[in-house]
Amino acid sequence: MKKIILFASLAALLTAVYGYFLPESITIEQGKSRALEFSLPLKASVSGGDMQVLNINNAPASINQNFDASGSVLSANESGKMDIELSLLGVPLKSVSVNVLPLQEYAASGETVGIVLDTDGVLVLGTGKVKDAAGNVFEPCRGLLHSGDMIKSINGKRISSKEELLDEVRNSPFIVKLNINNSEEVSVRPIVSADGTPMIGLWVRDSTQGIGTVTYFRKSDGAFGALGHPVNDIDTGELMQIKEGRIYPVEMDGIVKGEKGMAGELAGRNITDGEVLGFITKNCHAGVYGSLTSKGKKFLPQKTVPIALKERIHKGSASILSDIDGKGVKEYKIEVESINILGKNTTKGMVIRVTDPKLIESTGGIVQGMSGSPILQDGCLIGAVTHVFVNDPTKGYGTFIETMLAENERQ
Repeated sequence: MKKIILFASLAALLTAVYGYFLPESITIEQGKSRALEFSLPLKASVSGGDMQVLNINNAPASINQNFDASGSVLSANESGKMDIELSLLGVPLKSVSVNVLPLQEYAASGETVGIVLDTDGVLVLGTGKVKDAAGNVFEPCRGLLHSGDMIKSINGKRISSKEELLDEVRNSPFIVKLNINNSEEVSVRPIVSADGTPMIGLWVRDSTQGIGTVTYFRKSDGAFGALGHPVNDIDTGELMQIKEGRIYPVEMDGIVKGEKGMAGELAGRNITDGEVLGFITKNCHAGVYGSLTSKGKKFLPQKTVPIALKERIHKGSASILSDIDGKGVKEYKIEVESINILGKNTTKGMVIRVTDPKLIESTGGIVQGMSGSPILQDGCLIGAVTHVFVNDPTKGYGTFIETMLAENERQ
């Protein structure tokens, strides 16, 4: 019995310790090969995905296929994904996704755009008090709805805006039924105010907008990626579940320069009365993604660049592309100071430092609105700017381009 317990403890320790240092995913470009290298004699087993995607050691892959992980060669046939399980001494350590990126031409952008996102339903920010005709104060939604809840429908009717929510409440003076997060239904009794209006006391939001940078777009179909980090609701801190979104041209008003202890920003407004540049279909941990319109394809910079996966990135000189003043995309010098290939936070794969005196003079370094600015090294697109160090605006984080491209393929 003691041996079983000791073995179980060892297995748990191996999984927790060594599994932490294994990659979450492996990326290969279509038509290329990659030799797996691990410091321990790991075993691997194909657990799922498209068997046509890879050859393993020059032979077609098959489900439940077992092979030595260390030293094996994966050859990418076509775009897609395959899952493998890594183990040591018979102890499962981690499930790893092998992502094959399609052989495509990508244009590095750096163009600043206005971003508008519509929520998938109506987002609850908080509950509030309402007063009835007699002056009594109530809080109808207290304990029933909470900050971060998403109201999907009311009285069985799908809603997508604050106005639709208000109209239905006003037409339902006795009871309203709210479907929350597609899983729960709550009943709320409206309070009729002094002017005869039924109210339920909710603070809500149905959209958000801001300024960001397009990282790249695919020449073949206009698929694009921007920001490199998620759009979270400013009040709840939660990832915004979106129904749809759009990108527009932006009119720049100026720059709030970053200083130690205070993040700067690009100031401007979305030209939403103009033609849409692209439609956003996805907001996730690695940015926002969608497809450009015909105008968007012409509007963004056209120069194509090769892609470099994270294993080819090195410390040293690099550059970023950014349009900080609305006068066109320019290239600015930076240094890649550190690279964290195995990091769990995909938005913080690199630490970068701005060295270009012109950019430092204009912005202080990295400011809000520059998120998504492409990072180039050795003539290749390697990633995108994601965050700034508040205590040192010349420094910030970047994500790997392969992370963004893999998300793009999962649309």
